[in-house]
Amino acid sequence: MKRFAFAAVAVSVSVALAGCAGNDYKLYAETQQEIATAKAYADAKRYEALALIAENGDAAAKVAAVMSLNMSGNNNNAEQRVAAPKSTMEQIGDWTAKFLPSAVSFWGIQKNAEVTMHASDNSTSVRMKDYDTMVDLVQGRDDVRVVDPIITDPIIIEDADGNQDVIVPDPVFPIVDRP
Repeated sequence: MKRFAFAAVAVSVSVALAGCAGNDYKLYAETQQEIATAKAYADAKRYEALALIAENGDAAAKVAAVMSLNMSGNNNNAEQRVAAPKSTMEQIGDWTAKFLPSAVSFWGIQKNAEVTMHASDNSTSVRMKDYDTMVDLVQGRDDVRVVDPIITDPIIIEDADGNQDVIVPDPVFPIVDRP
């Protein structure tokens, strides 16, 4: 029963978020049609005016009217467009694209600050422990003692050609703190 309820909620949320343009698209199509009609009407009136100028004007006006007709054909094809309506998912995607990088950067900066503070706390703790141990050694407390250094034997490494390398490890000076 829980799976069915979860599936029903998931499907309804998906349908709600996916959405479609609906009535917005109808309005969009009508707007585009009105723009095209207004453009055609304006072009027709402009051609009528230029034709009257070419018919009734002097020679210079006729030349100007013809030049205007010829030159307006190049940029007259530019059509004004209204942006198509977007579905809910497209709008969410746009907002996500704007804010997600900033949110991720902010989160990363916070985590980096936490890691840096933790490293600083650890470093402070180690230094305090080292300091306490040195104070105990200098003051000669009975519960702190220095153990003899641990010296390991040299290690001889031989490669396939018979060449030998000798590695001598550094001695280790352990301090036993409060055994």
